Amino acid sequence: MLSQDQFAACMDALIQVGVVKKVKARSGHDELIQLDLPVDRLAGRIVAAGYEEPPEGEDFVSWFAVVLVKVLLDEKGIVVSGEELAGMASIVLGFISESSAMRALESKFDRPVISRGRQKGKR
Repeated sequence: MLSQDQFAACMDALIQVGVVKKVKARSGHDELIQLDLPVDRLAGRIVAAGYEEPPEGEDFVSWFAVVLVKVLLDEKGIVVSGEELAGMASIVLGFISESSAMRALESKFDRPVISRGRQKGKR
């Protein structure tokens, strides 16, 4: 688990590399961080980097997060320790996992379910 300082340093590096970006919330008061991957060129860069075959199953997402961060760091000429790479990859993995969980929830329900409040005196 990353300490608060390590998390902040990894997040700053991911912003510098262009993996995540800060955006204003709809309210305009808060600042949010969102994943901002250059998807259009990403697959080609990962293939061109010559990494080994990706693992199958659950391990693929973790592998992808590490390779993604490594390719983008190499492209920017940024050298980090293995621990820093793992920290940045875990943050990217968190974004990916959260996004997947939200899609799964959204696809489970066709439409929002709104329940009626209890009427006074009825159960």
